[in-house]
Amino acid sequence: MKILRVIKWRMDELFFASARLLFRQRKGGGVILLVRTDGIGDFVFFSRYLSSLRKAFVGHKLALVCRTETAELAGKIHALDAVIGFRSLAYRWNYLYRLYVLHTIRSLRPDVAIYCTYHRMHVGDEMTLLSGAGRTIAMSG
Repeated sequence: MKILRVIKWRMDELFFASARLLFRQRKGGGVILLVRTDGIGDFVFFSRYLSSLRKAFVGHKLALVCRTETAELAGKIHALDAVIGFRSLAYRWNYLYRLYVLHTIRSLRPDVAIYCTYHRMHVGDEMTLLSGAGRTIAMSG
């Protein structure tokens, strides 16, 4: 099992390095991208801050990237203008699906990408860094 983890880790490094060359920074389209890779419970706690984010970024659209389990709930919140759901396991193991999700994120043309999770994972870091946003923000947990 350990050898599979090492191979997967090397494949992810190769993918990320090549994607950084292909996915350059893009001119923003007035979108603030919020990245959440955790579950429904953490999203419920986070959702109370969305109105504050809406006030802080007046004139911008708020878009959320989250797991598909959370996307349906997030779609009912009026503070969000767009919700992109992703399947966590498919994103980790299927590189074509990963490219599709990254393309969907980049099509929003975010000005700022915020990875607003204290316990970060490489999936969220990758989405934030490859979003094409001119400015990326994440916590150091």
